Amino acid sequence: MVRVEGVPKYLKRRWKEEKRNRVARYRLGNEMRRGRYWEREEDRKCRSCGGEIETWEHILERGREEPERDEGIQEKVGRILAEDGRGEGWMNDLDENRRREMGG
Repeated sequence: MVRVEGVPKYLKRRWKEEKRNRVARYRLGNEMRRGRYWEREEDRKCRSCGGEIETWEHILERGREEPERDEGIQEKVGRILAEDGRGEGWMNDLDENRRREMGG
């Protein structure tokens, strides 16, 4: 979850509702299944590979075909979840890959 003072910049952008909702879901932590402690472990597995429990670490280390940068997981997550919404394209790509890999 990412916290900022006032209204986050991505909410001030003139985006379609779908984009705003996507960024909000990721920033609130609703897109990584690790936090769903009430679900069975099987239901918390990665939607892309089905291997491990879905976490930021798993998704980012699995190789989301991102240009190599000299930064850790926290820095990558911070960049993706930035207040200005610049990570929305990355989020959209991940959502599309999940749909494709799940056959939908």
